[in-house]
Amino acid sequence: MSSALLRVVAAVIRDRDGRVLLAQRPLHTHQGGLWEFPGGKVEAGETEAQALSRELTEELGLTPTALEPLIRIRHDYPDKSVELSVWQVTRWTGESYLAGLSGTPHQLGREGQPVAWVSPDDLLQRPFPAANRPIVSAVRMPMRWRITPALASLTDLQSWAEQRLPAALQASSDQREGWLLRLPHWSAQHYAQAADYLQRFLLTHAAHERVALSLHGETDLLKQWPAVTHFHLTQGQVQQCLTQGVVLETLKARPEQQFTAACHSADELASATQLGVDAVFLSPVLDTPSHPGAATLGWSSWASLVRGATVPVYALGGVTPSDAAYARSLGGQGVAGISQF
Repeated sequence: MSSALLRVVAAVIRDRDGRVLLAQRPLHTHQGGLWEFPGGKVEAGETEAQALSRELTEELGLTPTALEPLIRIRHDYPDKSVELSVWQVTRWTGESYLAGLSGTPHQLGREGQPVAWVSPDDLLQRPFPAANRPIVSAVRMPMRWRITPALASLTDLQSWAEQRLPAALQASSDQREGWLLRLPHWSAQHYAQAADYLQRFLLTHAAHERVALSLHGETDLLKQWPAVTHFHLTQGQVQQCLTQGVVLETLKARPEQQFTAACHSADELASATQLGVDAVFLSPVLDTPSHPGAATLGWSSWASLVRGATVPVYALGGVTPSDAAYARSLGGQGVAGISQF
């Protein structure tokens, strides 16, 4: 395989409803007809932000005025390796593409390519180049995961959810959060009651589209709560699935559901990627009160593992919600945590 590394920038351009602007590759080009996130090569002497602004102006007539890093993904093709620096754009000047917003047929970009606004879940219905697939996962993933602590009762869970609801409802579509219901010491019956309560809580408060709900435990829980959007695997479950040849798609109640997995090393990250999870929680980044003195990755080692990853990566362990921007600047998807979340 060639050692050539191609640096590419791509934009996730969101409208106020959270939809994303896609462009279709010309039929006569390599991978023609596939949909992609707008962007292109980083030229010599350009910063990534400069390259992205130039590409969006040339392709779409857009000039980004509010952008931030989303994820950084490496993809190896038979003849080259591509490092994709993905940026999220939430404000811009220039073309509005109102045809796409109003649901009328595709407009054309400046280079004659069809463009369309697509909801995150509808991205699954579009064919993408292989290098774009992790971006699809990242677009559909929240920025922060709040993990339940060691709660003692449904009353405690209600209090936990009510305290976090206002922030979830106020978050913009590009900073959506997720709630991971992790109660390892609860019986299966009591966990089922908690999952039922939390799902109804989000529906009652019209927060089910603002908060991604993830379950933890036996994978058949997804079939019991088909409306749940995510499931989190332990590393033991990852290894078990690999040993038994389990295909994650067969565990889903709906194609839109996503899997995350716990990882603590390069080997575990590779196993989770081999299984086909949509994202991983890589920990511990920093020292935590629950495990004082335990070995930690540190931000430098965490970032090094992220650079080699081909799926979105969350920072877990000793981090706070405000660390999300820093994690993204290092190429990660965001942060996850318990005590400080």
